[in-house]
Amino acid sequence: MKKYTFLFIFIFSTTFLLAQDGGFLGKKNFISANLRLYSPIIYGINTLSTEDFKTKGSNYQPVKNFVDYGINLTLGRALSRNFGVMIQFSQSRYDFSINPKKGYLNFQDDYFYSQVLLKSNWLKAKATTIMPIIELTGSDGLLPLGLSHQFGLGFTRNELIRDDYYFQIGGSTVDVINQNTQVYNYSQDAIKSYVFMYKVNMRIPISNFLLFNIGFRYNINYFPIPIYDYNAQNANSPYLITNDILRVQMRSKEFQNIMSLETGFSLCF
Repeated sequence: MKKYTFLFIFIFSTTFLLAQDGGFLGKKNFISANLRLYSPIIYGINTLSTEDFKTKGSNYQPVKNFVDYGINLTLGRALSRNFGVMIQFSQSRYDFSINPKKGYLNFQDDYFYSQVLLKSNWLKAKATTIMPIIELTGSDGLLPLGLSHQFGLGFTRNELIRDDYYFQIGGSTVDVINQNTQVYNYSQDAIKSYVFMYKVNMRIPISNFLLFNIGFRYNINYFPIPIYDYNAQNANSPYLITNDILRVQMRSKEFQNIMSLETGFSLCF
């Protein structure tokens, strides 16, 4: 991730030397801070049709996940009236669940042998992304003002957040598993993915240096398949959730978060 960060910064900084006309009152540079909101139910209507039990504690009650959120920080430059470049750092947090019907748990060892998942609470994850972005407007545009179209390709680190997770496991008996040492190996590498982004954005002037931003963003996430056999490596894992199980769940959740609303402010200079 570090080598990509340095590469993006180098490419982005060199473009400052190529700037032509454009800018808002002569200001071609801007820094933006945006809040990102997205709802899993848009592409996950089935999450409302069943009564799952996922809570913040050990008491299982029906709870639905309606909104996830994130924050974007962006540095941009208008190279002309109609073309600009940006580099964006973003972090989003989302909740997701282990599907009891599909049995996405590791029951390989003796402790979980012949057990099934009955109920669980929400799992929490965060995704950190670095993304270069190009921005385009129509022939009458004046970046960074007005309506624009943004395209980006980014690199993401997906991580499970350490927390108290409760799983009700049933077989011949029923147990509640809430020890973090048994849930997931937090010391292993984060799950990497790639994201393609398209956004329709509008910037409205508030003063001679401050703009209000609002736009709709679409993401397509790609999780590469490992070149090694996860199942073979996880056969003797003592953890309830293994890396390959987590990858499947994160990929499914990120697909549900394909569309989001972003709003915030840009400071021009």
